[in-house]
Amino acid sequence: MLTSSESPYELLCQDPALPVRGRAALRWVLDDLISHTDDQQIDIWMRCLRLLRDAPQPTAITTPLLAVTGEHDVVSRPPECRALAPLSPGSVFATIKEADHFVFLTRTREHLEVTRRFLLDQPLEDLPYLAALEKFPHLARQQPSCRGASGHMPNDQTVRLRCPIHGMPGTHPG
Repeated sequence: MLTSSESPYELLCQDPALPVRGRAALRWVLDDLISHTDDQQIDIWMRCLRLLRDAPQPTAITTPLLAVTGEHDVVSRPPECRALAPLSPGSVFATIKEADHFVFLTRTREHLEVTRRFLLDQPLEDLPYLAALEKFPHLARQQPSCRGASGHMPNDQTVRLRCPIHGMPGTHPG
């Protein structure tokens, strides 16, 4: 069963001081979803997320990838997504302002526009809603740095790569 330490709400940015568009609506949707879902189904969902979290790390990425996340994402944190981008030539890292893990729902147009432009090899630099944008035209020669702007490691001292589709560590199952 779902414990108080495991909750779908962990996917949301909990800091009220950080601006996240659609926060109240998304909370309402999760409340409604959970109220119509029994504990067993939620438990199955959380177990699937744990399996994805513990899946082996990808060994090689051969195509350009777009690592995009919300600037306040607490699941697919920007430093983790940024660490994924240099693993493949032609990749791009971007964060969307005022968004958390559900950026694809709360900032749908912006998320789709970034994706469309990336796939069509169109410029991204003029998009006003991007909080960060970094391009990686060549493969990194060594493991990418996960240091923040201050040059120090994040507080948790551990940065794991996460699946860009699910936001969980490991690879996409198919």
